Amino acid sequence: MGLWNRPAAQGETFPSSKEFGVPRMYLERHISSEDHRYWVQYTVAFQTERDVVAALTANDVHKTIENAPENLVTLIEVLTMHLESLINDPLFAPVPAHNPGGLSALFASTAQRSKPDTRNRTLEALNCCRVLTRVIPFVYESTPGPRKDSDIHDLELRALWTPLLRGSPEALSPPTTPSPKLGNETAQEEIRATSGQFILTDGDESMLSNADKTSGRKDAVLEDMPAPRSHSNASKSVMTGHALLNTVMELLFHAGFTLPWTPEQLSVDDDENVSRVHFTIWEAGIGCSVDLENTTSAHMERRTEVMRLLISMLSKPMYTTPALLMQTQFTALDFIACDLERPVVLSFLCSLLNTISNYRQADRWSLVGARDLVRDIHTSVCFQVLGALLSYEDSSMNQVKKNMFRHYVMKLYRVSDFAFLATGISKVFGECMSETRGAFELGDTMNGMFVKPGEEHASELLAVLWIQLKINADFHRFITRSRQLSLDIFSWLMFVALANKDAAATLSQAQLAIFLLQDLTADRMFCVHLTSVQSLADLTIPTRYLRLHGEVAMDVLIEGVFTLFTKSNGLMTPMYPFLLLILFNAAPFWRNLSVISAARLEILLRQLSSPRFLLAEAGNPRLLGILLNAFSQMLQHQFSNNANVVYALVRSASVIDRLKSFSLEEALENIYRVRQYAANVNPMPQSKPLPDPAASEESKAQEEDTPEKIAGTNSKLESSSAQAEQASPFERPDDQADTKNATAQAPQSPALSKAQLDQVARSVGRNGFVPTNEWVESWHASLHLSVLGKALDELVPRVNSFCTDPNVANSANADEKILAYLREQTLAGVLSPVEETQSQPFVWNNDSYLWLQNYIWGIVYLAGLPLGVWTGTHTKLFNVRFEEAAGTTGSRVLDAIVNLTSGLMATAAQDVEKVAEHNANT
Repeated sequence: MGLWNRPAAQGETFPSSKEFGVPRMYLERHISSEDHRYWVQYTVAFQTERDVVAALTANDVHKTIENAPENLVTLIEVLTMHLESLINDPLFAPVPAHNPGGLSALFASTAQRSKPDTRNRTLEALNCCRVLTRVIPFVYESTPGPRKDSDIHDLELRALWTPLLRGSPEALSPPTTPSPKLGNETAQEEIRATSGQFILTDGDESMLSNADKTSGRKDAVLEDMPAPRSHSNASKSVMTGHALLNTVMELLFHAGFTLPWTPEQLSVDDDENVSRVHFTIWEAGIGCSVDLENTTSAHMERRTEVMRLLISMLSKPMYTTPALLMQTQFTALDFIACDLERPVVLSFLCSLLNTISNYRQADRWSLVGARDLVRDIHTSVCFQVLGALLSYEDSSMNQVKKNMFRHYVMKLYRVSDFAFLATGISKVFGECMSETRGAFELGDTMNGMFVKPGEEHASELLAVLWIQLKINADFHRFITRSRQLSLDIFSWLMFVALANKDAAATLSQAQLAIFLLQDLTADRMFCVHLTSVQSLADLTIPTRYLRLHGEVAMDVLIEGVFTLFTKSNGLMTPMYPFLLLILFNAAPFWRNLSVISAARLEILLRQLSSPRFLLAEAGNPRLLGILLNAFSQMLQHQFSNNANVVYALVRSASVIDRLKSFSLEEALENIYRVRQYAANVNPMPQSKPLPDPAASEESKAQEEDTPEKIAGTNSKLESSSAQAEQASPFERPDDQADTKNATAQAPQSPALSKAQLDQVARSVGRNGFVPTNEWVESWHASLHLSVLGKALDELVPRVNSFCTDPNVANSANADEKILAYLREQTLAGVLSPVEETQSQPFVWNNDSYLWLQNYIWGIVYLAGLPLGVWTGTHTKLFNVRFEEAAGTTGSRVLDAIVNLTSGLMATAAQDVEKVAEHNANT
């Protein structure tokens, strides 16, 4: 080991020296692993992660892969073995010195003093982690293929997953404690003998720990570590990747390095018998009721760096094309998720869950030397690791194996554990919503570093929460059976959707919130809570994002959906099916909706059924069908409790009648007449002023006539709804008048020729779509108009007859009288009784899995950007776009991050269209 103390090249700069520095990696072939004087520099030359990124540039690594790939393989192997040797080194994170007294102190003072050790083993371990974190993404990025003068065809396979014969020299000996995966039979038996505190088996599983029954700290995994395993000098075949992952897990639980020493460890007389790797839970919460005392910010910072190495090892999906994502085996993910021993999985899982749930809880933490920034970054990395592990689907793996992290999250069942998780969720979202500068913004925290601030954890939490609700039915029920939690989570998700609806950089957060709302509204109790008395008063959505009205939270749901349709600058277009499915799920529970909510629904109905919208895209009629089904469910289950909505449907009876007899020729003629009338009424000015960009965009939106231009273009609302809509910025009386007047002129308009009809058909479709009669017949027959048709055929004559009464027709409060009349009506005998409500939860398939992977790894990529973790690599799962921005260095960094996120979410937006199509068709 003496070679590790030798200086690097005297008088040379390590990053630039061609003889002794980084360039030697690609200038010289086959550098021996025994050349310790060279390789040692990678463990001592750096002080921070940024130093590593600056020294190992992307150009250097790419040159090494191209010219001397075997040197990169050697670097990974040497650093991995050095990490293993450090864990076995008694001077690495040594046991704290005892304070001897009496004769012991006398003998200690007269003993011969050994030569002081100047090695900084902690820095060596951190630098090994930093260098490996830097180079492994390049290994994943590399494409298999023949290389000049090299037998390395697949660099990843050779560097990480090829079994190599490895001896056990003293300097590179294995750890003193059993490896999480590789241990002898005696060690494994001892692990099993000491791991019963979870009371968690494969049959009946709970996370109940004996810590709740005893005083003091009783870990839920291993109260006492097994004895050190014996070592053999015999060579054995081990994959470097597996050895590195084992070492990483041991480093995450290494006393004195990432964990504090416990009294039990320090009570051992002989330091050589102290168990240094201790699989204990980092914080109080699930599986353990007491915090790990004496945890310092240094422990947390080292743990963060080790977890960054773990994320780098797990990052292979980022460098896999979407087309191959479901067919590719991710060896590192597979090993961590499926092959670790049960005590290690439980310790790590509970540590991650507890860390994110304890985040910034006021009275929980008083760390020695702690800073908020340290815990912010640590929590973010825990979120990233947890998201990557929990999102690794069982279906993408060999069916013989099981993702044990998902398995044990599924097995959680204690109410106290669910309450603990819910409290943590509340803390993160509550802090996010309290920010006045806006959601999910990146800011300058200290020393010019751009990191994700506290509220930014909501981005990662969305994914973790979605997965938890998906795989744990008990947790899903715990949330939806609680009125307060249901209203809280509804507030959070609606806030996230509204805050990010028109920002391309964070659009996927809005999309994920909508996915979650679709899932939750498919639960009956969740919708019941939204219509409970005074539920509106218990919502916490900031009023700057939404105008609150009515008396129940269901009014806010409809207002939120309407806002997402109308004020997203077109970015929410792929989300229309999910928004309408939310209405469909909630419709059987609409009760006493306000006048404004009824008006919103009427406007959506008129716009989605307009000829121009129906003929614009092949999938648009499907959107109309979802809304029609929502109205049908309301009529079947809540007719007597929704006079305002029923009145809106009665006013829209002509819309339903037109849909019954819808034909392509009539629709095209209608579109032609509206265009002609608009051209005659609003001729082009002779002197054209300079164009106004804002006005041009508005005109374009009007021309497209999508739900983004919600303006009631087919008819004016009656007095009650018209008054409710006066405050809406999207009301355009001119559009309404155009349609009404154009329709009135219909009898005088000559029929269009076939050539004219074909021309209109080609112009109305988007992206090359041209509607045909066969296409219209394919969807028109599937429109569910029977319930609406029967109800309106019965109600419209009744209301017309009632309105013939002069006391009603000439009354100033005619609307109120009509509403009172409708409340007295019944559809008994008209509609067949229906007991079961219908709902459509989010449907998981390959496209949704791809979208989630894109989201999670996009967040991971963004979080690692300030430190340069992925700098110089080219991802394949999503596209990354950097744009040089003018301004200060800080503004350029921030603009680069924003532009990067926009690129990530653009890919996600394309993927979400596939998810939407699958969900709407199910």
